[in-house]
Amino acid sequence: MGGNEDDVHDVMLKLMVKLPFHAAKISNLRAWMGKLAQNFCIDKYRAARNRMDFVSLDDVDLADPRSLAHDPALSSPPLDKMIDNMSAPLREAMALRFLQNLSYKQIALQLNVPETRIRKRVERGRRLLRRELENVSAPIRCPAGKSEDEASPGEIKYTCSFLRLVPVVFRRGIEVDVPLAIEEKAGRSNLTIAALRRYMHRHPYNMKKHLRLAQLLYDTGRWCEGVDEHLRILCKQPDIVSILLQLGEMYHAMGNAQEAFAIYSRALEAARMPSTRHYIQGLIALSNREYNIGFRQFDEAVSLDPEQPAFRWAMLGIHGMNGNLDETVRIALEILGANPLDANAHIACCYSLSGLGRIEEARYHALECLKNDPENMLALKFVVNLRCAHLLMVRGDEGRTTLRMIKTMLTLSPRAAEAHEALARFYISRGQYERGLSILHKFVSDYPNKPFGWFYYSLWLFQSGNDKAAGQAMARAHSLYPEGRITWEKGYGVFSALSGAGASGFASEEVFRHFPVEWNPWFAASPFFCAVNLGFIQ
Repeated sequence: MGGNEDDVHDVMLKLMVKLPFHAAKISNLRAWMGKLAQNFCIDKYRAARNRMDFVSLDDVDLADPRSLAHDPALSSPPLDKMIDNMSAPLREAMALRFLQNLSYKQIALQLNVPETRIRKRVERGRRLLRRELENVSAPIRCPAGKSEDEASPGEIKYTCSFLRLVPVVFRRGIEVDVPLAIEEKAGRSNLTIAALRRYMHRHPYNMKKHLRLAQLLYDTGRWCEGVDEHLRILCKQPDIVSILLQLGEMYHAMGNAQEAFAIYSRALEAARMPSTRHYIQGLIALSNREYNIGFRQFDEAVSLDPEQPAFRWAMLGIHGMNGNLDETVRIALEILGANPLDANAHIACCYSLSGLGRIEEARYHALECLKNDPENMLALKFVVNLRCAHLLMVRGDEGRTTLRMIKTMLTLSPRAAEAHEALARFYISRGQYERGLSILHKFVSDYPNKPFGWFYYSLWLFQSGNDKAAGQAMARAHSLYPEGRITWEKGYGVFSALSGAGASGFASEEVFRHFPVEWNPWFAASPFFCAVNLGFIQ
């Protein structure tokens, strides 16, 4: 492993996860552990071979300052900006060490600072530079020695992203299914989390494992624990912008507006790049429900750094939530132009084109998404909805195909309101209203703290003509999750049609007070765009 301590820790973590499952079959523990370490090294080598190569500062001859200045990878604009934006003590130590080629002892004498402190500053500066290089990612990976323009289409590799509907339980017991974008399919996440906790109990100062645990807790919807882990990390390293932003997103979604504002403000203080600062100011504006200000800040961030995916997704989300569907399609197609396998961009096109009435194009993007990500719940839901709209596809062989798709959704997310609504829609499309409504009634009875269940139940009650019960169900959805824009907007559409039936406390004036911008209530209620607006999809 080349003396890499992090790799040793990863092997030990893998050992703790796998040993309980194989202990009974192992006859030679030493040989088994050696094989495990060998397989890890092979996987590490293959991953490194397929990944874009970055220049490590450890591989640069730092005794010769010209080697740092002439290396094209280290003289790229992002690195220059990173060095310029370092704090004064770090920038001073790095300049004296690598540009003036002074020894640690000479720097300590010149700055009148202990030599050990100078070494720590230089090491911190090197870590910052290395982290910036390692964080640079390109959606298109070209073969070594070739530029993007020179690479043939057959040689270009794209990164495939996945979208999962994750049940998130908030502190007050409310459960919301949130679409989260992930880069790889999750394995035994609960086992990994348990193994990480045991490992960190023995090695509490391993920051890499703390960061990994925080991300796993976020990805698996264990946000109450995730918030606590993020706060523990920030106690040790208070200026990690990515951790601050993720914590702010969780607070925002959980309705803790004051905490979200405080965390975003801390991120704003820690951020150095002007584009990132505009992006964070946009998030602060959204947490304060100042949507026009947020739009302007995101637009400024994109103009300063148009290649940053998070800024593009922020613009796409705010356009989608406000019903600017043409702009949403334009941005999503630009993202797909850079990476045709981006499942999130396909879903954005799918829902936007559907809102514009361009159903066949929307269907194409849903099917393209399912080719690369067959477990994508939102793509499955969209296709099922289309099939249920045609009577011939809910009966006979086609009906059985539709039902198999719904059963796939129920297997993937058995507690998701989206899956149970799809099953109810299937039977209602066959004319079995009572059976469809009974499915939703059972769901809200079994899971009374899921606002999306009450939300769907309200819509179908309204469609069946039971106005009063529809109003009561929508009011329940709103009382459970008033922070969810979906319940406000689509609830407004329902209650407008009800002409006051069961609409107490849910007046249209209240909706416009919260959301003074122009918006499309029936389109913007898509869970996908709610997730984009909260920052879960980037």
